[in-house]
Amino acid sequence: MIRLNIISEGDKDTGGAAKCAYSLFYAIKNKTNRSQLTIIYGKDGLLNLNFIKWIPLKKIIELLLLPLSLCMFYFKSNKPNVIIASHFKSIIIAVFYKLIFNRNCVVIGWLHTNFLEYCAQNPHRIVFCSLVKFSMRKCNHLCFICKQQASINQNFIKSESCQYIYNIFEGNTGIKNYHYGKKLLEKKKVKALYVGRLSEEKQIPLLIGAIYHTINKGLDIELYIVGDGPEYPTIARLIKENGLEKNIFMNGFCKPSNYYKSCDFIVLSSRIEGFPLVLQEAASYGMPIVSVDCSTGPREIMLDEQEYLIGAINDSVPVVCSGGVIVPAQADGILISSAIETLVSDQSHYNNASNYLFKKSDDYSKDKLIKQWLSLIELLILNNSK
Repeated sequence: MIRLNIISEGDKDTGGAAKCAYSLFYAIKNKTNRSQLTIIYGKDGLLNLNFIKWIPLKKIIELLLLPLSLCMFYFKSNKPNVIIASHFKSIIIAVFYKLIFNRNCVVIGWLHTNFLEYCAQNPHRIVFCSLVKFSMRKCNHLCFICKQQASINQNFIKSESCQYIYNIFEGNTGIKNYHYGKKLLEKKKVKALYVGRLSEEKQIPLLIGAIYHTINKGLDIELYIVGDGPEYPTIARLIKENGLEKNIFMNGFCKPSNYYKSCDFIVLSSRIEGFPLVLQEAASYGMPIVSVDCSTGPREIMLDEQEYLIGAINDSVPVVCSGGVIVPAQADGILISSAIETLVSDQSHYNNASNYLFKKSDDYSKDKLIKQWLSLIELLILNNSK
């Protein structure tokens, strides 16, 4: 009998990886009732560290408490024989559970970000990165969230058993395209949307600069920011300093579905991503995208097969592509502003991007993806029993 446990590092309002863990759990639970979701840190977790507001201190304490989390997982879990471990700390706990308590347990490491890039950008965390790398090599299988991520990381981790499965999410897939046919040039105001955590690597100040430059070009634009995080006070201060209180609105953490319908396009300015859940969600509403070309994610969503093969990206200027406009990785507010202007001034391309993304969202069908997960679990159990 399968006793499955999905381990999430945090509550579903702490980021895309946790949100995906919840979505996968409920999707699998609808197929089999022999599953459990374990949250490590959070108000519903094994350890609630939400009272610690200083993020660097919180991360240190989380690491120090990993052995305690492992013990609590052993005593409070359903004694699983299959674990899907979502992200780094979850993978460490799952592998040491396997090594110490249940050698026959099948562990699937589920990677939500580019581990190679994470290591490069966090050289001070060499011990933690080494522990994660060791744990990933001890997993029975590694599952990445996009094709790009799998190809970049497989050789670095040196794992032969891996694949990619796109994120399962609660979106609008296949229901209605809310954006095809919008006449942007006839609107009094154009509405941009950002959805996500307000943290340093998301580079929100670039978006504030982009809105500032776009307004100076004569386009009446608003930006709706849906999310929360440690950079909230800094972003609020920058909005005020630039006199943009009537153009940029911070809406905190809330369900973004109404914004996906009412806003005209989504913007992403991240320095690092795995496979941005917000772009998947936006695509399911037919919402065109303006995105910085971070190492994994936007290309796979925004480029069609031909564009992807020829590498239709320019290192110095924004490029029009099937899903909208993609901006060079070393972007600034002026380049993002230029990309916004390109998208909203071309009605034909706006409609084509909307239609392309809405059809592309079929790749993220929940039924299709849950079949992939269940087939993978069955195959790994079968192989483990030989």
